[in-house]
Amino acid sequence: MPGDPVHVLLAIQREYFVRLAELLPALPTIFQEVSELKRLSREQSELVIRRSLGRFRVRFDELVTTHLVDDLSTAEGVLPVELQICCDVLFQHLEEGERTVEYDIYRRIGPARRILDGLLESRLRTFRWRRHTLAKAALVNCVTATRTKALVRVDECALDIGADREVTEELMEELVGLGLLRRLSGEDGYLYELRHEYLAQSLGPWLSDVEGEAKDVDDLLHRELNNFQRFQMLLDKEKLRLIHQYRRRLTLTSDELDLLIRSAAQERYEVEYWLARVNELTVSQQMVLCVDLLYSPEPDLRDALRLMISRLDHQAVLPTLLDSLREADPVVRETAIEVLREIDQNLVAALQPGDVARQQQAAYALGQIGARHAVPELVETARHGAAEVREQAVEALAELDRSRSADLLLRSLRSGSRGSRWNAALALGRLGRDSGVRERIQREAERPEAPESVVYAYARACLEGRQLDDADRVLRILDKRAVPDDQRQHLVDTWEELEALRRQEQRGLLAWSMYRGSPGGSAYTTAGLRLPLALKWEFATGDRVLSSPAVANGVVYIGSTDKSLYALDADSGAAHWTIPTEAELHSTPCVVGGRVFIGGMDGMVHAVEAESGRPLWSRRFGEAVSSSIRGTEESLFVGTSDGGVFAFSPEDGRVQWEYRLRGSVDASPAMDGGLVTVGTREEGLVVLDKASGAERWRWRVMGGMAGSPAVVDGRILVGSGDGRVEVLDTDGVLIWSALLDSAAGSSPALAQGRVFVGGVDGEIAAFRLTTGERLWTFRTEGAVSASPTVAGKAVFVGSHGGQLFALDAGSGRPLWRYRTGYSIHSTPAVADGRLFVALRYYNVCAFAEPVEVEDMR
Repeated sequence: MPGDPVHVLLAIQREYFVRLAELLPALPTIFQEVSELKRLSREQSELVIRRSLGRFRVRFDELVTTHLVDDLSTAEGVLPVELQICCDVLFQHLEEGERTVEYDIYRRIGPARRILDGLLESRLRTFRWRRHTLAKAALVNCVTATRTKALVRVDECALDIGADREVTEELMEELVGLGLLRRLSGEDGYLYELRHEYLAQSLGPWLSDVEGEAKDVDDLLHRELNNFQRFQMLLDKEKLRLIHQYRRRLTLTSDELDLLIRSAAQERYEVEYWLARVNELTVSQQMVLCVDLLYSPEPDLRDALRLMISRLDHQAVLPTLLDSLREADPVVRETAIEVLREIDQNLVAALQPGDVARQQQAAYALGQIGARHAVPELVETARHGAAEVREQAVEALAELDRSRSADLLLRSLRSGSRGSRWNAALALGRLGRDSGVRERIQREAERPEAPESVVYAYARACLEGRQLDDADRVLRILDKRAVPDDQRQHLVDTWEELEALRRQEQRGLLAWSMYRGSPGGSAYTTAGLRLPLALKWEFATGDRVLSSPAVANGVVYIGSTDKSLYALDADSGAAHWTIPTEAELHSTPCVVGGRVFIGGMDGMVHAVEAESGRPLWSRRFGEAVSSSIRGTEESLFVGTSDGGVFAFSPEDGRVQWEYRLRGSVDASPAMDGGLVTVGTREEGLVVLDKASGAERWRWRVMGGMAGSPAVVDGRILVGSGDGRVEVLDTDGVLIWSALLDSAAGSSPALAQGRVFVGGVDGEIAAFRLTTGERLWTFRTEGAVSASPTVAGKAVFVGSHGGQLFALDAGSGRPLWRYRTGYSIHSTPAVADGRLFVALRYYNVCAFAEPVEVEDMR
């Protein structure tokens, strides 16, 4: 009926699939459903025979059907065109009036392979010798280089076989009558093609080498390149085999070669030969190829990049590889690292004086791939390179091997020019975040004969290790020494850095010493981070990380369910020390007064020396401690799973007071002034006297406490299981209450007059502190149980959808995101110019501003 939808089914060879694109203007949904027909099974073949012959009221004897299918079957099945040809030949041998093909007929003219192989010769016997040769040539002209059917015109065929047009047309009409060709109507006359696809394969032996080579280039590569450029369709193994056979006689364009390299890599066919020709591509093609292979989901294609990297123009593809080291996708990052390792000797050679950008890139890459063998060359670069290259070389040395690098730099302080010695001292001092390196520099600097450059190295080491008082003392000593005039600027610069760090320390920007950053848990620092951030380092623990990082004096402290407490260098991620415990650690460490405190799931609280990890004391407080310890040097506070709330002395763990609640105290206590707030799902919010532990008042929280409370500037912030966000004053008076769209899943953060909180449905919302007015909402791809952290004007938060976000605190607009593929349970910490968070279950990660390397892109 007019207006009814029309459904069109098109059956077309794969080689001609690209031509469907010409129908797109008329049929824009032509590619909506695409299926590739496979070979027939035995059952399907028998069914086809019965149904097809039934239309002509003809049948095959059961023995004929059985033997025919047996003879045509392969491991992949029965080829439909071969089955069609054999059935047609058997049908032609029926006498007039007969309706059954008996087995005697099949035995006389079969088996199937004999029927197929003899089809051409049997039908060409009607031609005399001269016309027989022309008929063969005409049939060959209807075959492409890939042994598929080709449409030809009479004029073209006549020219190719060297015959008159009239003779050729008459000849082709005879071939149509013999069932070898089919005539089709075209715009400019008739077109001819082989009647069966199988005939194209049978004609293969008649093709000459010269004709095959010409068709390889003209018919195959041109068409397949068109397919690739339109649909990104690569060559399959059969086509690659045909092209490879004539490779020495082919003149390939760079586009054709690019297609062949990609196809060979994917099909793993003659990979070494084709990858070896990658340097014949243009530089821009090499760059694009590098990107495509690096980011490919196919492991074989990524492997191909490793195989060909030594033949690529390194300077062309190196920026792409370095950029990919910042990728969230671990597969891409690991592939880039493996590829760079294939050319590590070239990277070492690139450190030689010359192109500054090339030296920077090489130094950065060597540090990222862990090329410890390059330490001597990087030390020399740190001594003699340009300022920006020296900086990058020191970064790499800090990543690779601080101890060995320090040895070589200390040795270099005894020789060379004055400038190189002071450069070495500056580099040596930069490694001073490592306490072991700092102690060795200190021993050298305290020798009576120690030169000024060594003393300066120790001042720098103290600065890097955030030992600011020691740095001040050593710089004052240097001010009184005879430092050469041309090196005094180093002292001026270091004094300025020291003063800047003191200001940051006073504002609390260098540390994030406990869960949510402070005893009150505001989770806010004024230190903003310049976005986008790049992954600085990753450290893998032995099991899941539910703990959040604490940071102090350039060290990151974190616990793991592998029953270990880790101290990691904030700059490089190298482990300073690891302390084993008897139970899993779910809570966040607390760093106070040079000590680290953490509770375990066996109810034990451990205290260790922050610098060395030396155990100080351990004490059992309850059944399990998942609550994070917070407090000051006078008193620390913690909750236990059996309902205990404890105040204890940091000095020896002595309990100062204890308070009991119903239910498990998983929330971390928050304090401000003389109050300690804590809660459970059963009893809601309870406010205690900080000095005595006496209960001041309590607040019923509908749905129970979700996360930990925050206490800031006389305001108490609470998130509840029924989706309420409530703000109270310190006397227990409700100031306002607002609703999320789901239960609050995180602890609230407070910054810039706004309250930020996450919900279990992936909602992150901001409310005005004074009125509770909702200011904005952002939705993630999963629940939010990791609490938000505010740094400067950005809110950092992770979700169970595997993404870490930076949102604009004022508008909620996403500023940056990092996808991990694994749910995030860790609350971010921001300190010392970096963002620290646990990702990918087992790993602790640090993010920082991107490394400034020239021409990275």
